[in-house]
Amino acid sequence: MTYDDLIAAITANAPNLQGKLYFEKARYDAANERAYLFFLADVLVDEKIFKVIKKEIVKALPRMRISLRVASPSLAESFIKEPEKYAHVLLSVIGRAHPAAVSWIPEIHFMSEGDALVLELPDDFSLDYFRKQELSKLISRVIQDVFRIEPPVMLRLRDDVEKRLHRIAQDRIEDEALRSVQNGLNEKNSNTQSDKLTKKKKPTRIKGFAIAESPRSIGGLNDLSGK
Repeated sequence: MTYDDLIAAITANAPNLQGKLYFEKARYDAANERAYLFFLADVLVDEKIFKVIKKEIVKALPRMRISLRVASPSLAESFIKEPEKYAHVLLSVIGRAHPAAVSWIPEIHFMSEGDALVLELPDDFSLDYFRKQELSKLISRVIQDVFRIEPPVMLRLRDDVEKRLHRIAQDRIEDEALRSVQNGLNEKNSNTQSDKLTKKKKPTRIKGFAIAESPRSIGGLNDLSGK
């Protein structure tokens, strides 16, 4: 059987691969009696189609131990732009590697930021768990195998950005409110000082004693007058 015959047998059972699956290379490890077969595909090969391909290869080479790799480097650019479209393949890998975390899988979101891939996780517990399990390394290996690229992979809380923006907006509102109160106090103090300065002084009252005697002319006054 030739490789063309093998691909024909595969595409007969996986019609969506018709004209989109190509043999790349083969390597034989004599010490371990294992054959490594590498194929390229213009479409993303999920777990179900992968099993179809491997089944046909095992039928064609029944006495040989097989390791299969199917890469889709032509989809690398599309993956970086819209990773969510390919999330089902990555999520299936996560599910197989971490069956205890299967309840989180529907809550994991994929997005791109520049050339990096970001996995947003639903809560602190899942984030801490996957960081300890080095999920970013696992995803990096899968991306390298499937798309043949090596973008940075980051993990973070799904609502980290929203919380951070909300906190910044809240801090700004509080700062503005504090400045408004301070400006109001400053204005009130300024008005109080102004009122004190412009307030009229009360006239000074002159104190003394009433004169009991009737007025005399200056000519009739002497040193003993008034005693």
